[in-house]
Amino acid sequence: MLVDEKIDQPLLEGIYSQRDMLSKHSQWIIGGDGWAYDIGFGGLDHVLAKGENVNIMVLDTEMYSNTGGQVSKSTPQSALVKFASAGKSQAKKDMGQHAMNYGNVYVASMAMGADYNQSLQAIKEAESFDGPSLLMCYSPCIDWGIDMAKMMDIQKMAVDSGYWPLFRYDPRLKDKGEMPFQLDSKRIKSSLAGYLKNENRYAALTRSDAGRAEMLQGAFEDYTIKRMEHMQRTSMDDSELLDFLKESVGESTGEKVLVLYASETGITADLAKHVVYEMKRRGVRCKAVKFDDYDLQDLPKEKTVVNLVATCGQGEFPQNCRMFKNDIDDDTLPNDFLSGVKFATFAMGDSGYVFYNSCGTMIDERFEELGGQRLVPVGLGDDQAEDKWETAYQDWEPELWNEMGTPPPPKVLLPASHTVVVQAKEDAAPDVVIPEYIVPKDAAGSGIMVPMTMSRPLTPLGRDVRHYEWDISNVDCEYEAGDAMGVFSTNGRDKTEEFLQWYGLAADDVIHLAVQEGQEGLDLPTTVTALQLFSQHLDIFGRPKRPFYETMSLLATDDEEKAELEHLITKEGRGDLREIIDDTITYAELMQKFPSARVPIEYLLGKQ
Repeated sequence: MLVDEKIDQPLLEGIYSQRDMLSKHSQWIIGGDGWAYDIGFGGLDHVLAKGENVNIMVLDTEMYSNTGGQVSKSTPQSALVKFASAGKSQAKKDMGQHAMNYGNVYVASMAMGADYNQSLQAIKEAESFDGPSLLMCYSPCIDWGIDMAKMMDIQKMAVDSGYWPLFRYDPRLKDKGEMPFQLDSKRIKSSLAGYLKNENRYAALTRSDAGRAEMLQGAFEDYTIKRMEHMQRTSMDDSELLDFLKESVGESTGEKVLVLYASETGITADLAKHVVYEMKRRGVRCKAVKFDDYDLQDLPKEKTVVNLVATCGQGEFPQNCRMFKNDIDDDTLPNDFLSGVKFATFAMGDSGYVFYNSCGTMIDERFEELGGQRLVPVGLGDDQAEDKWETAYQDWEPELWNEMGTPPPPKVLLPASHTVVVQAKEDAAPDVVIPEYIVPKDAAGSGIMVPMTMSRPLTPLGRDVRHYEWDISNVDCEYEAGDAMGVFSTNGRDKTEEFLQWYGLAADDVIHLAVQEGQEGLDLPTTVTALQLFSQHLDIFGRPKRPFYETMSLLATDDEEKAELEHLITKEGRGDLREIIDDTITYAELMQKFPSARVPIEYLLGKQ
């Protein structure tokens, strides 16, 4: 409407020209379980049913905490609270299942003390979801009869025992052909009875009526086990469910690869997803599991295991690997425990620390001590390297495929994430709005322009390490001690325009960007100039990684160029590829070296 009404209306034209300032507001409703499960449930359900873009966070204390600890529909079975002095006989209301039944509501169950990254991921996904979201947060309460100083540990114990499962339900995944229900706590790791005895609301019933407590808590444990089995099945795709059903009746499921990962910040978890994707591209059945979600006693049944292990701080194992580490260090395990298992390990660390990659190498050595057959030497990812851990990984991954004997992936160019339309400036609509600058964004939000006052090199030779200073006195820029700052640089105008001329674009060409349906797009303006895109966003003078060579080999139309590019990504061409990479050839130089493989803008967007 604004497009039609703004003609000859200066005020409306001014609003339209600055419409990028009218950002989306984040709407959050935060309340307790007494409101969400009981007295306010009708209103909450109405909001979910309307499909409005609003986020609802429920701080679940499993009782009316603010009025003295009375029973609510959120109170679990067997809990002894006010108005349930003999222990609650019914199970807790399943709010998550109710919300998921709508099919268009984002739903998550979280417990920060058990998995901080999962909680953060759920909040980010809920905020980005265009529709209602419901986040249920396990919230320990002093009325439980616990030491609140240990509330984070209590949350972890609740998740490990199956008392509070972690999951995310994202309706968007259905459009991608993926399972919308993702179970983040994949198995029960400890006894529910052991967890209940630590809280007075359950222990009190045992003291007053041991027989009733045993009956109710036994029923509660049966319910917990069945709920976990149901969630496990719901999270499986067709092939995983088929394997599960075959195993349950004693049939062979065929060979598949197990990827075990230990991740603290989420980087190693993302790498695990990449490995699974590459395995499936090569026709290899594969699944990825956090170390602590895997039962060590099942490990001898596996044929091939890929370990991806991060090292934290001063040699600590990530939180989701510590239980597995204790189990595999058991001295009673026989030396041939893993005699039928082939394995490979990629470790991720920082050589600036004393215990560089110690966790990954310890897992790798322990697999060998227990009789495992190492496929390739342990890969040592290093955050100090030019491309951080990816520098070593680009060499390690091809070796893994070669030793596993996997077939090459199909030579098919996957769909681009964006559609791109290029217009000459004079052909563009007169009212097209182009932002002054492509504002970079990261997890912390949008970037800001800050004047630099100093750029001084600290290392005269080798890697370029610099001391920077900025003047923030007149800029809305706040920070606290320990915060990290991301610096976004641009490509030089002269160099960029020279490349654009070769690429066949004018600096002022107008580029229209749109995200393909079902694809995850980049957070970019819908309309930019060629100079903006190639100088402010695309790292066209950065160093390309191996997947970019694969893309170019698929695009090349010249037979000799195609053959050379295909050679570079083979085992035999590894040395030649390393030589090119070490020469720091850029995206621009690589495309100019192989002109018939000029990569379209829509695929450049996916490679940065």
